[in-house]
Amino acid sequence: MAKAGLDPTAIVICSTQGTALPVMAASIAAYLPRDVEIYLAGGDPGLFTRHKVISLANNATNFGDAYNQATGSAFADGHQALTIANDDIVLTPDTWTDLLHDLQAINIQGNIPLHQMGLVGARSDFVVWAQNIRNPGSPAKRDGIRWQHEYKVVEAQFVAPILAWVGKDAWQTAQFPPINWYSDNVIAWDLTEAGFRHFVSRAYIHHAGSQTIGRDYQKAAREDGPWVAANRPLLAKSLQLT
Repeated sequence: MAKAGLDPTAIVICSTQGTALPVMAASIAAYLPRDVEIYLAGGDPGLFTRHKVISLANNATNFGDAYNQATGSAFADGHQALTIANDDIVLTPDTWTDLLHDLQAINIQGNIPLHQMGLVGARSDFVVWAQNIRNPGSPAKRDGIRWQHEYKVVEAQFVAPILAWVGKDAWQTAQFPPINWYSDNVIAWDLTEAGFRHFVSRAYIHHAGSQTIGRDYQKAAREDGPWVAANRPLLAKSLQLT
């Protein structure tokens, strides 16, 4: 298991429509250790009956501000590491144990100190390519019914925090921008610029995907791309926004 300082002792969830939240809550009840506290902004705290729930106001108008407020509250309460989670994911029996083991592997076997660990994200079926189980890898090789890369921890340029570990050192260095789309790209970029490194865990979650902001990705890019271009021009160029 992960050692003290690595252990994510809280999970932060922001919810708006909450249509997928009951399913997520059921998976948390089944698979998340009871000593992990839940910080819930929006949604029904009564769904989480087996864990301590800290219910937070959700007055933000975008993804970035919502998670900054909620995550900031968890760190202010003394947590040294936590996980950020979307409200439309489903944990599996192995999600948490795989994540803890991989954090230890990154920190100890990988010789990456805590102050260099950025975001460590789960794999999923609806997520950016580095974390996506549909990605066959290079070379594309199967191991049983999975691609070989699914059994490995890999370093990545960007990690989408649909379920992602973050330590206090990283959080005090960079937070989300006040946008929806590209918010994960921006925080990962800023942390990389500050010397942090990001990893994809073997941990897997199902992700319903885009339940809050919708699946009109061109519209999302039009709305939030200009912020990235104005505030992170090099990132915008790398994302081909300019």
